[in-house]
Amino acid sequence: MSYRIALAAAAAALLVPMGAQAQETLAPSELARDALPADADTARIEIARADLAGAIGTWSGVRNCGDAARVKGLMQAAFDRWIGQQVQARPGRLLITYGWESSSWSYRNGRRPWPSNARYCRGSFGSAKVYARFY
Repeated sequence: MSYRIALAAAAAALLVPMGAQAQETLAPSELARDALPADADTARIEIARADLAGAIGTWSGVRNCGDAARVKGLMQAAFDRWIGQQVQARPGRLLITYGWESSSWSYRNGRRPWPSNARYCRGSFGSAKVYARFY
């Protein structure tokens, strides 16, 4: 009887997807575009903020979902779209600084259950906070 239980447990272990999950962060990045005029009134500075995690969405594939260059590229593309929208929404305003804060993302690599054993990976941002300062 114990042989059957051990065999059933081994078969069940083969059916559970194997994989690894990780939490990562993307380092903050700030760029300065223009300097403030010498007589600038700091009360006129407007800060736009957003969380782009939903705009980036998820990514998937067979491998490389945890590749830092791939994640930074996805963040950069979403950020470029967002900053363009912010500049267009504020005609005549001077963009002073812009960038993103430390963002968190996670990914999971694994294999499908036997007999497939196909590789898969999925990734997503938990937070991707961005900002822009205008004068």
